Amino acid sequence: MGRTHTTKEGFQLEVYSSLYVDWGLTISLKGEELFTGPCCLSAESYGSKPAPQYEDWDEAEAASLDGDDDEAFVPWTDADWQECLANEAETLIEAYLGPDIWDTVVQNDAQLHNDPHKIEWLSGLVFAVEDDEDEVGQRRRVKVALGDDVALSIVAGCGLYSEPRGWAAWSEYTEVEVGIFHAGALTSPRSVGVTDESIIDLFETGGSPVAPYVPVGIVSKMAAAITIAQKEG
Repeated sequence: MGRTHTTKEGFQLEVYSSLYVDWGLTISLKGEELFTGPCCLSAESYGSKPAPQYEDWDEAEAASLDGDDDEAFVPWTDADWQECLANEAETLIEAYLGPDIWDTVVQNDAQLHNDPHKIEWLSGLVFAVEDDEDEVGQRRRVKVALGDDVALSIVAGCGLYSEPRGWAAWSEYTEVEVGIFHAGALTSPRSVGVTDESIIDLFETGGSPVAPYVPVGIVSKMAAAITIAQKEG
């Protein structure tokens, strides 16, 4: 880790030595460098501390100035740097990036969490987003085309078999409602050739079967099973 600290928002602060007496500082956000300066942190305040034999800064400084001890101060350890950066991260970020940087972070995070194309459990699936609202409330929906007029419909939101059971960012859903459409109508997994009983058992029986409260980690498995069944059929 060295002279670095990463905040909960994803900012990384890294201190480095330069040709200047003072310390340089680089601030990045999720891999993108936003600021760097070669003399941001004064050597008078950062990078050294009294040697263990001295009680405080004043005592060590007096010994150094009197010439009694050339090693009255010792360099900070990595742990010292990380503690300092953790304590001063917000101040340093605002000082060099401006106080409005937090609004940018909030907007970026909102976009990330609400965009289903950036959600890991939907990665690799090609789908259309069909968020809508009806008399029950707002719902979030993506429809995955799987060939031969077959699609997997993944739905969450108000009044549905999802968790949470209300309007939320895609990243917050842990369970969703899943249906299989064939020629525009809900159908059972067997009717599209799925033979995996662990998937079939997830669906309700009846004329318009859906799979309620499906863990999001299973969605890609369901899509793969239908795709394979279509190719084999």
